[in-house]
Amino acid sequence: MKKTIYTITMLLVLVGCTSISNVSTHPEFANFVGDEITLRKQALVCKEKPLKTDSGSYIEKRVIYNINQITRCPFGETIGILPAGTVLYISKVEKHILTNVKSATHIYFIGRSNMPNGSEFKFYYLYGHEGFYEHQPW
Repeated sequence: MKKTIYTITMLLVLVGCTSISNVSTHPEFANFVGDEITLRKQALVCKEKPLKTDSGSYIEKRVIYNINQITRCPFGETIGILPAGTVLYISKVEKHILTNVKSATHIYFIGRSNMPNGSEFKFYYLYGHEGFYEHQPW
């Protein structure tokens, strides 16, 4: 019996879990929400692992800061390139706390924008790890 309890406990620790909270009203992020951000540098739009939001829905497209000016997404499918001057509308900021053997806290911007051909899409953007928000494309 003790071995079964130990095994279940270890599985829970190793598998981990994710805690999601809306931090849009936090003073550090409130100025971004409901605002438009204009890219100063190009970004990639990729379709990769969907992000689960605090409402339980999923967003499939991820905007990645294209610091090395590459033309293809490092993971998943390349949807397109957003040139400098593209406007991003930020609707929400979420904190995702990933817990297993180690823990990490990610801050995601969730919003919408338009591809160069005019088609609108919803996206998520990894703003950074809590406390480390350098090198943004705006």
